[in-house]
Amino acid sequence: MAQRRFGRGDRALGGKRHRRGFMKIELPRHVIPKRLATGKVAYYYNVPTKYRAMSCPIANEPLGGDFAVMKTRADTLNGLFDEWNQQRRGLPISGVSVPKYGTVDWLFREYKISKAYLEKVAPRSRRDYEWAMDGVCNTLTKKGDRVGDRHRSAPSLPMTRVRNRGELPSMNSRS
Repeated sequence: MAQRRFGRGDRALGGKRHRRGFMKIELPRHVIPKRLATGKVAYYYNVPTKYRAMSCPIANEPLGGDFAVMKTRADTLNGLFDEWNQQRRGLPISGVSVPKYGTVDWLFREYKISKAYLEKVAPRSRRDYEWAMDGVCNTLTKKGDRVGDRHRSAPSLPMTRVRNRGELPSMNSRS
């Protein structure tokens, strides 16, 4: 195979020329570009192995070839990574409306931004899903606190107690 001329490397993977239409693009943190067999560039979110060894819950995932979609998803994943890293270091999580790591609110927020929700739940049904999730999170316990503020590993939820007392119809009964 013949050698290519100097300066004709993979433009998407390395440095870019500033003249003749090429420009340098800053990628979000933890994003790596890879050239596919078709010649197109795809982007991947890759958590460093240092944090993977610390049991980071953020998974590596392909972000696709579209730069705008990659940028929004990478910003979301980097925000989740920063939140996890602050929690790991014992620092308070910044933001007023950010649920605490590990609570039921946090679990539902994670689900809403996951591929399982975005690809499998029809946009028409999402309003019903969010209504149900808000209903669960805003339910008050006997102690007076919200279910959404509880840690996700809490053994019992108040809805099971209420259903057992007969105040709500069970899922199997017909009305």
